[in-house]
Amino acid sequence: MAKEEKALQYMLDGNYEAAAKIFIELMETEKEEPRHFMHFGKLLFQMKQYEEAERFFLKAISLDESKPEHFYSLGNLYYETKLFDDAIKMFQHTLKLGLDESDVHFMLGMSYVQNNNITLSLPYLQRSAELTEDAEKSFQYGLSLAKLNYYDEAKNQFINAIELDDTHTDAIYNLAIIYVHKNELELALQHLEKVLEQVPAHSLALQAKKEIEKLF
Repeated sequence: MAKEEKALQYMLDGNYEAAAKIFIELMETEKEEPRHFMHFGKLLFQMKQYEEAERFFLKAISLDESKPEHFYSLGNLYYETKLFDDAIKMFQHTLKLGLDESDVHFMLGMSYVQNNNITLSLPYLQRSAELTEDAEKSFQYGLSLAKLNYYDEAKNQFINAIELDDTHTDAIYNLAIIYVHKNELELALQHLEKVLEQVPAHSLALQAKKEIEKLF
């Protein structure tokens, strides 16, 4: 364990060469221990060596198919490489194996979003937002709601995201657009101005503000 912990610390510190050396030694001496293959796969993933990382994740899974974390890691790799159908399968299996965590639901929901299936993303993004207070998770759930014209529900999620992070300009901008849809133009302008305070060159906010001001 001491060697493994040292390798993990090297990985955290960005000393990938030193970490790789230890992981390779561990894989050679403990050929049936899936943990070593998983760690090395994660190291390769961080180095963006995706094909090699996939090979080691699959090796870890072949040694122990009961660990949901193995499938979650492979799902993240498929998401990163835009293989969203494969990512969905991995995250679904992760949940099936009992890893009922916010990040798993979030990644499954985002995989559906990337696959242009917004409706199927909703229950997973909702569950993700319920399991943890996180501005980005509330924002992404709100964005999917807004895309399906559930404006009141989306508004609540954007407001929650802003309460958690008042610098979340995407949430503030999209809340402004919700107010436009609800014909609450003064509130829309107020939020667009907040966006521009944080990002003066925000082109979408500038254009929206210009169009709204024409109506007054």
